[in-house]
Amino acid sequence: MTTKDEILHRFGKALAEECFDPCLLYVEALRTMKKPFRSFEPDASYIQNLEENDYNNLMKFIPQILVIQLSNLLGMIESSEEFAIFHLEGNVKTNLLEISEMLSGEASTEYGWIAKFSKVLKDDQRIPPLL
Repeated sequence: MTTKDEILHRFGKALAEECFDPCLLYVEALRTMKKPFRSFEPDASYIQNLEENDYNNLMKFIPQILVIQLSNLLGMIESSEEFAIFHLEGNVKTNLLEISEMLSGEASTEYGWIAKFSKVLKDDQRIPPLL
């Protein structure tokens, strides 16, 4: 049987690697797209035409936006009785909210899931504590 800490660890890792990292990589990919899809053209053109210093500053800010978004989503789940996230193992259903002190804090703190598990977050993009 998976422990509560293992469940939260796996969820946090998935959140970082499957939600946060792909979003950050998407913004970075816009910079190098040679022939973007038509729907990407305005965004890619904007990113590609930024001066290097402006682009680097933007890329320090984007992770904060992404973490705030994930934190707000988890906060919505925490404060709602109609939404929940469950871990299912066999016939055992575990509500992540019940085994975590605060899901939104798990993602957004200085030593939280994103800082711990992201594979693309650079040191200069590290997020100061949001809470």
